[in-house]
Amino acid sequence: NGGGGDDAADGGGGGRARRTQPRRSVERSGRGRAPRPVGEGEGRERRDRAAERRRRGGEGERTVVILYYKPPDVVTSHSSADAAPQSSGGNENGGGRRTVYEDVTSMAGFVPTASASEGTPVGDGNVGGERGAHSSFDFERVTGVRSKLHAVGRLDADTTGLLLLTNDGGLVHRVTNPTASGKGGGQHVSAKMYEAVIMGHHRALESSGDGPSSSALAELAANGVDLGKKGGGRCSPPLDLRVVDHPTAKSTKVQITLGEGRNRQVRRMFHAIGSGVMRLHRSWIGPWKGEDDDGNKVEGQKGLDLGNLQEGQWRVLEEEEVRRCLGWECRPLPSDGPKGRKGVDREGRRNRRGKVEGMRRGRGREWR
Repeated sequence: NGGGGDDAADGGGGGRARRTQPRRSVERSGRGRAPRPVGEGEGRERRDRAAERRRRGGEGERTVVILYYKPPDVVTSHSSADAAPQSSGGNENGGGRRTVYEDVTSMAGFVPTASASEGTPVGDGNVGGERGAHSSFDFERVTGVRSKLHAVGRLDADTTGLLLLTNDGGLVHRVTNPTASGKGGGQHVSAKMYEAVIMGHHRALESSGDGPSSSALAELAANGVDLGKKGGGRCSPPLDLRVVDHPTAKSTKVQITLGEGRNRQVRRMFHAIGSGVMRLHRSWIGPWKGEDDDGNKVEGQKGLDLGNLQEGQWRVLEEEEVRRCLGWECRPLPSDGPKGRKGVDREGRRNRRGKVEGMRRGRGREWR
């Protein structure tokens, strides 16, 4: 029947109705669009990045360790939400304390070393200078770090001193875990030395005084102390504890060295013996030598200190320093970057998502 087709198109008559819609133009739909070619500038940028990775050794980045002099009111956190608002100071965005990672990547406190990357000024190593003198430098180019930095042992906002930052998770585990093995398979002890001003007039441990202050410190040095449920129970005794000075009649400056690192451990330890920490500063980190032949504790001489760095300044450690002071060999890191869920790197996940979205738009050829 000649009229059957017309009736079907109009929704009447026998057979299955076929919907008719106006055909959109190619320009509007974008379905007939040719694949987007890779621009000359974009291709050159990819080649430059690949050449830079090869120049640094390997397709991935290498272990990098940054020695940072943490000032007060700087938060060891990746989240800006953890930076509580302050009445004074604040970060560049206004309102709130800056994080350690924001301070470092801003390059405001960078101190060049002899191992500075090609194309950057070469300084004389661990020498302080004016803060902000090198803020125009590029962090990735100077350090070679493209992945996420991690703090090797956190410091709370009020604590100052030495803080190590690295892109190598294995190094973080080695320094912060008391049970980590050393080069020869034996146990490796990384010690952290702190200088604290505590409440109360505490006598030196070697003195003959029998006051409660001396006995409290002696008990802490010999057997450790119970930090409570929040602190994880009883902690190990410090590797070393000594009275340095008495700034006032009601305060004592002590030097304490720990082989383990719990959350706010130094503050909790002195709080448990009825004192409190007024100022806390980390001054040294490195391998602990233990005791000499006479049974005396020997400080590790291969550790790291702040040298001439000023508050807020940082420098990149030489690979020889990392090997000698931390017992860690700098190594090429995996090139696939930080891992996401189910072991899928974030960049790969973005690429796959873009491929699917491009195919849905009818332009999947450019993603293949």
